[in-house]
Amino acid sequence: MAIEFTPSTKESEEARILKLKEDAVEAGIKAKEILNSIGIKYIIRLYNEGGCIKFYKGSKCIMMAGLLTGTNELTANFSLYYNATKLKDRKRFKTVEENDFLTDILLNLYSQLQ
Repeated sequence: MAIEFTPSTKESEEARILKLKEDAVEAGIKAKEILNSIGIKYIIRLYNEGGCIKFYKGSKCIMMAGLLTGTNELTANFSLYYNATKLKDRKRFKTVEENDFLTDILLNLYSQLQ
């Protein structure tokens, strides 16, 4: 899956956007396949100022990944795929302390810094 960010004279902007959407959907499908194969569930939370992806093995949170400001449902798929490939190679999983209140505070502080 290669993404070309430099505009081509033959390719219109609509075609590039369509290709990006197709790649995002493909990345999401591959990520779901990887995560299902290793028994990991995930939750994506999107906010105006960013978001996060939480990964669960059973009922334990094993990883949290931050999403940048401007992330939408499609672009979150690329981050989901990236993190799924990282989790696929792990042999052991540590439990991550999750605190939604703390996560919300950190996201709020992060958005104020920008």
